[in-house]
This record gives sequence, C-alpha cells and structure tokens, in this order.
Amino acid sequence: MATRWWFAREHGEAVVPLPTEPPLWRRVRAGDEEAYATLFRTHYAALCMVAHRMLRNEAESEEVVQDVFLRLWERRGALAAVDDVGAYLRTAVRHRVIDRVRRDLTEAVAQRHVGIDERVVDRAADAPPVHPEVQREMRLRIEVD
Repeated sequence: MATRWWFAREHGEAVVPLPTEPPLWRRVRAGDEEAYATLFRTHYAALCMVAHRMLRNEAESEEVVQDVFLRLWERRGALAAVDDVGAYLRTAVRHRVIDRVRRDLTEAVAQRHVGIDERVVDRAADAPPVHPEVQREMRLRIEVD
C-alpha cells in the first residue's frame, strides 16, 4: 500500500503519490456493463452487511443496496473519479439508508395525523344530520360575514 503524503513528510520518506482512480471504476463510468457486473459482484455482499447493521432487515437492506447500484448505473456518466471505490459505495449505502429511515419516519408521522383526521371524520359521519333550517341559517350567517 502506498505511503500517505502526510506520513511520508513526517517521517522523512519520499512522497509517493496516492493511487489513481481504479481501472474498474473508470470502466463503469465509461458505461462498461461487464465492469459494472464485476463491481456489483465484488461489493454487493459487504454493502448488504453495512445496510443490515443500520436497518436490521434483510429485505430492506438488499433493496437499498440494489437501489444504490441502480442509481450508480443510471448516473454513470456523471460519476466523479474516486480513489477508494469501496468507501464511496459504503458512503452511498449509508446515505441511502438514512434517506429511507427519514422517509419512513415522515410517513409514520403523517399516518398518525391522517389517523386523527379520519377519526374526526368518522365522528362527524356518526353525528345526527343537521336540520335544513339550521343549514340555511348557517349559510346566511357565513354570507353576511
């Protein structure tokens, strides 16, 4: 493994440049389907473990990782050059998990509020009908205001 520049500087060693973009990543960015399949096979299991540690659900973990790879392929032309593909993918999975948890929490809160609204509507449906004269009087008062 190449010596990092800061370590070399502190220890008086010759500075070794950081490794350049891995060829496999470069090929994926260029649209090489075989390279993409190799990248998928190489990193899929480890990325599922990263997602599973956060989600504690095997199916959701696999879905998150598959989504990351799908987005990677869809946006391959816009991908940046990276030195550490594994770190890049792990970060993408973590961000996707956070997005998913955030979405699930938002949906749960919204569902709770919808549930409250539905109970109010249900109570209103159970209320006795309003007499037509009372409805007319209410309309007149609303129009006056």
